[in-house]
Amino acid sequence: MQINDSTVALVTGGASGLGGATVRRLHADGAAVVILDLPSSPGEALAAELGERARFVATDLRQFELASTFDLIVLADDPMAHLLSDDDRAKVSRLITDHLAPGGRVVIEGLYRHKPVQTAAESWTPTGVPFVWRARYRYENAEVTARLRSWSRQEVELLPDAGIRIESIWGDFDERPFRDDSERMILVGAK
Repeated sequence: MQINDSTVALVTGGASGLGGATVRRLHADGAAVVILDLPSSPGEALAAELGERARFVATDLRQFELASTFDLIVLADDPMAHLLSDDDRAKVSRLITDHLAPGGRVVIEGLYRHKPVQTAAESWTPTGVPFVWRARYRYENAEVTARLRSWSRQEVELLPDAGIRIESIWGDFDERPFRDDSERMILVGAK
């Protein structure tokens, strides 16, 4: 997909981290960018910094309703990981489809966990619920624990029910093929 000054993009989780970097790159390439993130995020500051062609919408991913469609929708840094129920994930998938322009593309970065992970910085342990994990991240001055849901092959097979046609599945951002030992699942789809 060619990004230029006629591209209109939506980036969820776009206020910081990988989402913020995605917003900055798309904006630098000429796209008009809508940053979708939680009200407590630094999205307003990022939109102000970027100026024209950047707008912040403070909302929960499960509840966004915008009066426009987008050429590109990017779900950066797996914003759906916190959505544990099938209903919430299906609702977000339908909202994405509703906001995708004809011929537009969606890129979903999802965590993929198929076995427990244990490193110095993070651990993922099973909860007994398929694809739902107890994740613990250790930072220099803090530790965060949360229940997170990883993507699965079965869940990808449900995306066409929401109107998303999968074009590619990669194992990382370098477009390497997705394999069972991949840590990410990068999905590229169209309406």
